[in-house]
Amino acid sequence: MPLTNGTLILSSFILMGLPGMEATQFWLAFPLCAVYVVAVVGNCAVMFIVKTEPALHVPMYFFLCMLAAVDLALSTCTVPKILSFFWFGAREIGYEACLVQMFFIHSLSGVESTILLAMAVDRQERLRASGTCVAHVCVVLAFYVPLIGLSVVHRFGRALPLIVHVTMGNIYLLVPPVLNPLVYAARTKEIRRRALKPRRRA
Repeated sequence: MPLTNGTLILSSFILMGLPGMEATQFWLAFPLCAVYVVAVVGNCAVMFIVKTEPALHVPMYFFLCMLAAVDLALSTCTVPKILSFFWFGAREIGYEACLVQMFFIHSLSGVESTILLAMAVDRQERLRASGTCVAHVCVVLAFYVPLIGLSVVHRFGRALPLIVHVTMGNIYLLVPPVLNPLVYAARTKEIRRRALKPRRRA
């Protein structure tokens, strides 16, 4: 943080990690990495299935692809930095990099909320089957429950340990990207049928 003409110029931040759990951060990175891999594979699989299956080229599944892309971007803009900190001790993040990360987190959260709204309208105008409606309700809950919980913790939980804030932030960034493809694969028969085709042929 250089000092120029009496003005403090902030050039970087030092990441704190998990307070009180510094000795276990290296090992905690392994389940975090596993969850991130599940999110990447699941969302990429959804986009691949919709792209390669002509029967799924309808607005409902295009919205699902957009949701998967946003989830992929939302988790990717934070998790790699966390893993590099836990595994390699990369504690410093540049000021500009931090601003870019914050911009993408808030922007992508707004985009995801808009996509969920569009998906709800699409299911209401077209009268989708109850299975996809249940899936959509589950996805909405997976997105908004952690978001509301994180907001409540930041607003009213100032006396709570810092580990609670960190945990809620990680849940918000990782739970929706992991659950969304699993929920739609389980509740949407078209995606489930296409995902199981290679196995049946084998």
